[in-house]
Amino acid sequence: MDARTSDLVSKESLTRQLAVRGDKAYLAAELQCGCNRIAAGRQEIAIQDDILSVLAGTMYLCVPALILWQAVSRPAFRPVAASLLGSILPLTAVFIYMTIDFFVYQRSGGEAFGFYAMWIMGFAAYVASLLIGFGLGLLKWPRNLVGRGALTSLLICLISLAVMLLENA
Repeated sequence: MDARTSDLVSKESLTRQLAVRGDKAYLAAELQCGCNRIAAGRQEIAIQDDILSVLAGTMYLCVPALILWQAVSRPAFRPVAASLLGSILPLTAVFIYMTIDFFVYQRSGGEAFGFYAMWIMGFAAYVASLLIGFGLGLLKWPRNLVGRGALTSLLICLISLAVMLLENA
């Protein structure tokens, strides 16, 4: 046994001994200490969710702005920028729709779950879309920037549809 395991075993045996002797004050204090640790852990998770939401929302706003800035300042980057913007267009459209729906219909409580959850839950899909868009941006075909963006958007929609169908199967 390592030191950590033996320490845990000794604490458990001490707790059992105190329980047998009937030292209720110590057991109550130990129980309260454990409950405080659990409550502190829950509060920490809530804070981390808020921070993750802010970071994800910031990324959703800053990434398209950065891509557009690079496309304007570096003409050689425009084919990649068209693919990147095309890859995030479907998710951005969903985010805009959910945000408008949230504010127009005054969603609250359980109805607002989709709005609050989409920022964190959509993060992995957003990054995956960006990676796919970057990979497709390195291809030489199609040369038309609008066609490149539209083809990438269509491919992302088809991949999303396939993932949803596989999850429900």
